[in-house]
Amino acid sequence: VEDIFALLISVIFLVGAVRSLVEAYYDLSKAAAFQTTLLCIGTFGFTRWLQSLKRSRCTCRPIREILGNFSVAIAIIVFSGIAAIWRDEVAIQWLEVSNEFRPTMDDKQTDGARPWVVNPFGVDKDFPVWA
Repeated sequence: VEDIFALLISVIFLVGAVRSLVEAYYDLSKAAAFQTTLLCIGTFGFTRWLQSLKRSRCTCRPIREILGNFSVAIAIIVFSGIAAIWRDEVAIQWLEVSNEFRPTMDDKQTDGARPWVVNPFGVDKDFPVWA
């Protein structure tokens, strides 16, 4: 059951990534869509290469394990840096991040940000039993 659920989650993320790539060719310029594709494929390939180092005899074992275990994070950081080099020349899509650090959901009663700690018993009404 766990393997089927993990497969389902993986398929959902893969379909989302492919959909974003296809939409880039409709929504962005040709150069931006091509760069988005290169960054996607490059991040995936670099991640796989770092993971393959774990099984090689390239360097000492602790370094191989660190590179293999953190391969996804390392690849995202490296290719985000590569994308930042051409930030002004090619208009690719960037993750929008707020200027301030606060909860994104607004509280309807106070007209401000909701508190960081959420009441597990509900605020306006009780949470449903199944939750």
